[in-house]
Amino acid sequence: MPRAIIRFQHTPPPPLQSDVRTARALNSCVELFQYAVDCFHNALAFMDQLGTPGTPSFHDQIWKTNVQLTAAGTNAQTCQESFDIVKDGPLKTEVSNRVDDLSKLAGNALSLLVKIG
Repeated sequence: MPRAIIRFQHTPPPPLQSDVRTARALNSCVELFQYAVDCFHNALAFMDQLGTPGTPSFHDQIWKTNVQLTAAGTNAQTCQESFDIVKDGPLKTEVSNRVDDLSKLAGNALSLLVKIG
C-alpha cells in the first residue's frame, strides 16, 4: 500500500457533531477565527506603516490598527456567543479556551497600542 494511503487510514477522524446546533456553531467559529486572523494581519500591516509619532499619518495608522484589533476581539466573542446554546462538552470547552486565548491576545495588543499612541 502506498504510504499516503497508510497515513490517511491511521489519521483519526474529526469529531462527529451529533447535533446541528453544534455543527453550525463550529462552522461559524471557524469563519470568525479566519476573520480574526485577517484582522491581526491587517493590524500588523498598519503597524509596519507607522510614521513619525505626533504626525497625522501616525495617528491614522494607530486608529486603523485599533479598529482591526478590536474587530479580532469582537470576532472571538461572537464565536463564544454562538456556542452559548451548545451542550457542555469537550468541544465547547476547547472552543472556549481558544476564544479566551484570542481575546487575551487582542486585549494585550490593544494595551500595547495605547502605550505607543
